[in-house]
Amino acid sequence: LDHQWVCSSWLCEVGLPQYSQVFLTHLVDGRVLNSLNRRDLERYLNISDPFHQTSLLLGVQLLQMLSFDKEALHARRAKCEQLDRDPIVWTCQRVMKWARDIDLKEFADNLQSKGVHGAVLVLDPSFDPEAMSKALCIPTNRHMLHRHLWGRGAGAVPCTPTPAWRSLMSEKPALLFTNCLLLTYFVLLKGLKLLQHVLFPFE
Repeated sequence: LDHQWVCSSWLCEVGLPQYSQVFLTHLVDGRVLNSLNRRDLERYLNISDPFHQTSLLLGVQLLQMLSFDKEALHARRAKCEQLDRDPIVWTCQRVMKWARDIDLKEFADNLQSKGVHGAVLVLDPSFDPEAMSKALCIPTNRHMLHRHLWGRGAGAVPCTPTPAWRSLMSEKPALLFTNCLLLTYFVLLKGLKLLQHVLFPFE
């Protein structure tokens, strides 16, 4: 993956285009992405926001899962452009479309330049509907919208593996086993928090 694609396309897809210039200055390509860690992001690229760091590293993790095959990535994204499936490959723009589709149109554009993309939704167990509501800038007094997001957010992750996931499982079982554990934790966490929110909506 050349640095032009990383700077002009990939950063937009993960919802952090504001870092395009610094990535371009340092000629960050696929090889460099593969070696980045939080310290590198802060020390060399001046990215100090912890969530932005997480967003970028999870975006890299998705590329690693696909062996940095951007054609395979684009093919999977094309299949879920109009269907709410395979959310791990969703771009920031696709997440914004999902927000519009579940009647949160007035807040969807607030996700721009926030770093909210599919790998964050699926692989970051701390990014629950409460975190999504903050990213969308939904006012805290809009209780019905928060409850609506909890209800829709809890079902955002598919429960059954797709053929693409089965293929990846056969290629990198250890990596996928770890991610499946994270995904299971993420779903359970969302379910518990959804129950708490329904029972105690105003706490």
